[in-house]
Amino acid sequence: MAQQPVTGDSIAAQALDEIVVSAPKVIRKADMDVFYPSRTAVKNSKDGMQLLRNLMIPTVTVNEVLGSVTSSSQEVQVRINGRVATVQQLQSLLPETIKRVEWIENPGLRYGNAYAVLNFVVVNPTLGGSLMTKGMPSLNCAWGDYSGSLKLNSGRSQWGATGDFKLTNKIGSYREYHETFTKPDGESVTRTETPLGGYNSDK
Repeated sequence: MAQQPVTGDSIAAQALDEIVVSAPKVIRKADMDVFYPSRTAVKNSKDGMQLLRNLMIPTVTVNEVLGSVTSSSQEVQVRINGRVATVQQLQSLLPETIKRVEWIENPGLRYGNAYAVLNFVVVNPTLGGSLMTKGMPSLNCAWGDYSGSLKLNSGRSQWGATGDFKLTNKIGSYREYHETFTKPDGESVTRTETPLGGYNSDK
């Protein structure tokens, strides 16, 4: 007996909403790449460090836990409005005040032989202030990393205070080490380090 042909799909068709992907605007110059943060990047960032991560600049690695910015495993010099800044100062920036980020891969002598430079061009409000706090506590041991930043603006001036506190209170730790040295004549020597009990304490 012949089978009846299938006349239609049993799953009803459904129209999907339009999806818009906003990428940061990039302008290539002879000596730098200029990144303009998109609205999505600003909205999904809580501080300058997160905004830098959301810009997804090639070769730039952002580690929020360790508080480091590197490129090809080399430290990147951070600047704010042309002045050398720390990663802590970068973390205290409000994303909406960052107008553009200048990425300089070959800075030269002008920047003190830095491997690479990130310059954040920031426009501060003329009135008001901001308070930013951040905490990364551990739930099962006495470890934590905390910071706070207060900024007050008046006209073209800004006053600020930043504080950091790191807690590492008697965290149990040990190291196992095993290495082999091979001499030119082919003879090898192996050294094994036996782990000893201990702890780290750093405030």
